[in-house]
Amino acid sequence: MKVTTFDFGFFEHVHERILIIVINQGVVIDGALSRKLISLIDEVLEEPSVLIIDRRNDYSYSGTGMMTLKDSKLSNVAATAIVAYPVLSEHFADTQVNVMNTVGRSHLNVFSSLDQAMGWANQLLETAADAVS
Repeated sequence: MKVTTFDFGFFEHVHERILIIVINQGVVIDGALSRKLISLIDEVLEEPSVLIIDRRNDYSYSGTGMMTLKDSKLSNVAATAIVAYPVLSEHFADTQVNVMNTVGRSHLNVFSSLDQAMGWANQLLETAADAVS
């Protein structure tokens, strides 16, 4: 497992095809940070992978940040899981899902624990591997 720390949070590469993103408490993801996140994700993921957004901290998106995310083309992200802990975080996760669904992102789910999200990610990767072999 490799952890890369940034001023806004960290990436945890738990598997060659599973990346967990944790954003620090109180961060506001504006257009510039959203573009930086998209660029970093594209650099880190070399093949279709599962992105897990772990919302253990309270952070938000500006309108520009959300629109930048919505318009992004994360070519190496095959599926996304959002782990939302408290009820309020689930509301924000649902909003993020709605925005991302408007651009046709497939395989997008919200979970209440990291273990559930990891199980789902592993199942998706196993299914994809079985389809190739």
